[in-house]
Amino acid sequence: MGLLISYLSPCYVSMALPELLEVIAELALEIPRLLVMGDFNLPSAGGTSGVAREFMASMTAMDLTQLVSGPTHTGGSTLDLIFISGQWQSDLKLGEIVVEPLSWSDHSLLRLDFQTAAPYRKDAEPWRWFCPRRLLDPDRFQSELGLLPETLTHGSAGELVAAWDKVAAGALDRVVPLRPLTRCRSQWAP
Repeated sequence: MGLLISYLSPCYVSMALPELLEVIAELALEIPRLLVMGDFNLPSAGGTSGVAREFMASMTAMDLTQLVSGPTHTGGSTLDLIFISGQWQSDLKLGEIVVEPLSWSDHSLLRLDFQTAAPYRKDAEPWRWFCPRRLLDPDRFQSELGLLPETLTHGSAGELVAAWDKVAAGALDRVVPLRPLTRCRSQWAP
């Protein structure tokens, strides 16, 4: 089972998409059960741009199906996407996808309801992090996360989610401190 979470800054979408596609292609070959999700900011590249169309076509060619069909942002755009591999689609029955607006964010919460539980599997190898190093140092984020306490490995799903939320939020706050939202300013052509 593989999970790739991505964030593409609106200012760098066109530049980062090809690099992200390479990483996803490698993972799709290695890991048949792959879930790719994140804030892809495709409208900032121009929703009908060649880069965005090529990205969506490449994801389809890798047998990754996009699950989100409606807007996920207060501006009416679909920025947040979830892709699931064909292998996972045959193993898991996806129920409802709920898009819930949040009072504290301009993005909506995407809630997926899987009607079949994923089999429990302890990772045999260490986590591998993929992201452009110029945007985030994955080693620092991983070190900020720390190790999963042994006491939680057999805890309930609620305990695991609560612990993950707390640790991940703290790690993100330390690695990428929250800043006020600013609009990307494109430069005028000479």
